[in-house]
Formats: sequence, structure tokens, C-alpha cells
Amino acid sequence: MKRYVKASFDSSIPEWLKNKFTSSRYPNYAQKFVEKYGVALSDAEFLDSPSGRSITIYKIGNRVYIPGINDDEEIPVNGRWRKFKSIAKSKLPSLADDIVYVDLDSNQVEKGEPYRDPRYSYRHNPKGRYAGQYYDEGRDVWRTFAPSDEIRSRDKSGYQVPSPESQLRRYYQKFPEKITAKVDSIYNRILEVKDKVLAPDLINTPRDRNEEMSIGNAIYGLKDAIEGYRDLLSELKNFDELIKGDYSDYYIGKFSDEIKKISNNLDEAERRLTSRWL
Repeated sequence: MKRYVKASFDSSIPEWLKNKFTSSRYPNYAQKFVEKYGVALSDAEFLDSPSGRSITIYKIGNRVYIPGINDDEEIPVNGRWRKFKSIAKSKLPSLADDIVYVDLDSNQVEKGEPYRDPRYSYRHNPKGRYAGQYYDEGRDVWRTFAPSDEIRSRDKSGYQVPSPESQLRRYYQKFPEKITAKVDSIYNRILEVKDKVLAPDLINTPRDRNEEMSIGNAIYGLKDAIEGYRDLLSELKNFDELIKGDYSDYYIGKFSDEIKKISNNLDEAERRLTSRWL
């Protein structure tokens, strides 16, 4: 049984280009691209506008033109077949249904470095070996070629599974404003819970010995949330630098854990307003 799987790329790659690089109909397009332009496709970002020394890739109908890779492929233009390379660059944008750019100065690999299939393990074999699953017809089961020390770090197709911390790091590095949004959100929630715990109507209500709440414990939960939030603000002063350093994954994980802890403290404060014992 043969299965076709798609290569691992940055989420910014359009689906039509991913299909071009991974389709079995187009031999070694990914490898040819890496060899010609020296860009690591697994890390490259695919942009909506040119950046630095960029290459422009075009989607024209159901075809894709990657300059320098498939120049001799032909498409019909004004009733006759034309090779991509024979079409004037000034006319390509008007023919294209979509355009994407790749910055050739970022994510460079060493010259002459061979393309490495992300589904393969190269730890024990310089030529690489497929690290995903294969079908054992004799036993009617799926097995894996992945080395024992890599099995848990790969998915069923052999692709390495990034850690949650590394995914968050890339996310926050790309969208730093999301950090501010998270902090603002937890701050606003602190104010909301504070208004519930210290509501004038609640304070001005006579105590009932049978009431099902604990204002004191609610205040403790609120206090812990406020203190955790203030500690978080202190750490965020250098957050931009921390997530670029060698321990970036640690600090990203720590940031997420602290946000979650503050949220849990606020949950606890709200629960104590409805139950004394939970």
C-alpha cells in the first residue's frame, strides 16, 4: 500500500504551492529549489509582498511557475502555448491568479547541502531513512522505521512534531502584539473578578450562617491572581530579548504557565462565591 504525504512547511505557504512541492507528478521540485536558491523550505516564510532579495512564484490557472525550476513548462496564452521563461516578467502578474514571495536571504542553507526530507531520520544514516509508518502486509499492521529515540517526537507520517513551546515561540516572535493582548485580557479579567468579590451589594448583605459561599477564600484567590499578575509584569520587561535567546522555549513555557496559574486563581475566586467547600 502506497501513501502520499505532504512535506512540512511553514503555515504561511499557500496550499497550491505546497501541492506543487509535494506532488509525486513533479520530481524533486523541493530539492531543486533548495539546490538553486539555498533556502531551507521547512523554515522559509511565504510572503504577500517582496522582502529584500525575493523570488516571485506565480499560480496561473492550475499551473505553478517557480522561476529557475520549471521555466520550460508551457501554458496556453492568447491561443498558443508559451514556455514560462518566454513570457515577459511584466505580463506574469496579469496572468496570475495568486502570487507569493520567498525572501532568498533568510533561512539559507550551506551551499551544496543536500535537501533533507523532513519525513526522514538522518541520525544514524547519512543518506536518511523514512521515519514514518509502513504497512506490514504479513501481519496486517502499521509499523515505523523511526529510531526508538525519535518515535515519540514524530507523527505517523514521519514528520517531527514541534514542541508546544517552540510553536508558541515562533508565534510570539511573529506576532508580538499577541503577548500584549494576552496580558491585557488577563488584567481585564482580574478587574471583573475584583468587582464580583468586592461588590457593594455583597459586602452590604448580612451574613447568613447557612450561606453557600466563602468571601474570605474568594479574596485569597483574587490576591494570588493579583500578585501573580504583578510578577508577570516584572518578567515581561525583558520578554522580547528572552524569547530570542538560548532558553527561549523555557521562557515561553513559563509565560504560558503563569498566565494559566493566574486564570486558575481567578476561577477559584469565582467558585468561592458560589460554594464554601469546592
